[in-house]
Amino acid sequence: MKNILKLFLFLVCVGLAFLFFQNSIAKLVVEKKGDILTGLSIKVDQAKPDLLAGGIQIRGVTVLNPTQGFEREAMVEVPEVRASFELADLFRNGTHLQNLEVYVKRFFILKNSMGQINIEPLLSGQVMPPKNLRIESLDLIINKVVYINY
Repeated sequence: MKNILKLFLFLVCVGLAFLFFQNSIAKLVVEKKGDILTGLSIKVDQAKPDLLAGGIQIRGVTVLNPTQGFEREAMVEVPEVRASFELADLFRNGTHLQNLEVYVKRFFILKNSMGQINIEPLLSGQVMPPKNLRIESLDLIINKVVYINY
């Protein structure tokens, strides 16, 4: 009987810890999964999962330049991303999103003093497209594309 009570208390503590740290865990998972899916470094300010409804809201996403040597670290600034998914799909091979809404505030195309363009690795295939990613519906808004020649 004591073992069952200990197990129950342990599960309650783990559940409460998960509820308390779910945003931090989601932020870490989004950054790591984003790095893997896109091949680019991604920073996230905040992630709010709603696992019961099968969705997540991500704020303050910054996609970093794929190569060094550019005065500006950020390649893409995304204030908000919303995604909906089936919870069971998260545990399968690949990623399946039912709906993805992305608002891009600024997309920077940079040319440095050596003539290199920051999006060249994307165009030349050095950064591979995501594997096993399926999106049913995509709403993409790009507010501004900025070209800077240093």
